[in-house]
Amino acid sequence: MARIAHDLLAPLASIRAIAETLEDGLSPEPERHARQLGSHVTRLHSLIGDLFELSRIDAGALALARQTVSLTDLVSDIVADYGPLAAQHEVALEIVATSSVTADVDPSALSRAVTNVLVNAIEHSPAGGLVTVGVGAVEGAARVRVRDRGPGIDADDLPHVFEAGWRATSARTAPRVGLAGGAGLGLAITRAILEAHGGSASVARAEPGAEFTLLLPRP
Repeated sequence: MARIAHDLLAPLASIRAIAETLEDGLSPEPERHARQLGSHVTRLHSLIGDLFELSRIDAGALALARQTVSLTDLVSDIVADYGPLAAQHEVALEIVATSSVTADVDPSALSRAVTNVLVNAIEHSPAGGLVTVGVGAVEGAARVRVRDRGPGIDADDLPHVFEAGWRATSARTAPRVGLAGGAGLGLAITRAILEAHGGSASVARAEPGAEFTLLLPRP
């Protein structure tokens, strides 16, 4: 909670400083400051949304509206939606799906889980990097893999990646894309959503980068 409070206070302090500058008429570039305000508000909105979602999960109030969907189509749509964001940061997205894979899931909840992992991969990819998203089936389960080619995750950090509020302090740095809240809640939400579906979320080191694996029971 202390780490999350710090992440809430940081954009609030910037908003206050920018607002005072605009109010006093001292801003030489009011349009740029207005854009900065919008960026900080977007981050706060994401942080508070993550906190609200995590509180619902902790309270056992995450109700799933399951239906049989094409996991291949769902993931392909997410990759297409975030292609422009990745391109802005000079990161390429690649999807690998050999056939249509179906799963019994809540499309909205699962989309959030996959999006959290994909945005995390984009955030930790270097300029000119590649993020590969794979969809397949293994041993009766549907599988989504997301691999980046970033600095990777230290072996000692791997057990903590899905803990709420945790962030690595060594190889992987603070988010640079700014779409996620940055408080280390996204991956915790992803794991909770997968477990609510009877599945699992895991991460492993790759050479280079990291690979996240989401497993879901098939119909």
